[in-house]
Amino acid sequence: SLSESLECLAYTESIIEDVNSVIIKMKSQPIVDEAKVAALSAFVPFLRTMCISKLDKATVNILQQAEKHLKDAPDGKGKEVKMAEKSGDIRYGMWVNLIRKDKFRFLDLDWRPKLGIMVTLPKQFSALEVALRAIHFPYNQISSRFGTKDLVLGGVFQLDIIHLPPMSTGPGGRPMSENKRGWVMREITEEGSK
Repeated sequence: SLSESLECLAYTESIIEDVNSVIIKMKSQPIVDEAKVAALSAFVPFLRTMCISKLDKATVNILQQAEKHLKDAPDGKGKEVKMAEKSGDIRYGMWVNLIRKDKFRFLDLDWRPKLGIMVTLPKQFSALEVALRAIHFPYNQISSRFGTKDLVLGGVFQLDIIHLPPMSTGPGGRPMSENKRGWVMREITEEGSK
């Protein structure tokens, strides 16, 4: 689940802090065991990648079962999925555009109470079957992948635009999100099954 993934990320960050403390102590010794320092240093991105993968799986789960999270839009013009969660210094927001009665000129996603951010979506998003995911990490998870040593203060916000899995279609190609018995039909794409 999403809350378990966020708790895992927060707990992993406490482990990483401990690993970094050990690395600093090892480097301060008169004789530095470079092999151990390198092994511990390589362990940090491994832990973060593992947790990001878990968070991605939770996101896929939300998208595949988006109909279960539907709520009335605050403007009264349709239904939407909008959620915000926080665990430690890691903050997560998700908005899914499933059912809108109209096209909006712009839409403010106000996650300030839990996440401290507000995102304004342009009108092009009103006709797209997409989701927006906002994640705040207390560390820079991006530049380490590209070999830079830049230090980020305050953390990094990552905004992802995610294409929704296609809905099953009924007669005439009409979207068939729910049948008479309450079953929701949604295709599981290759990305969603990983």
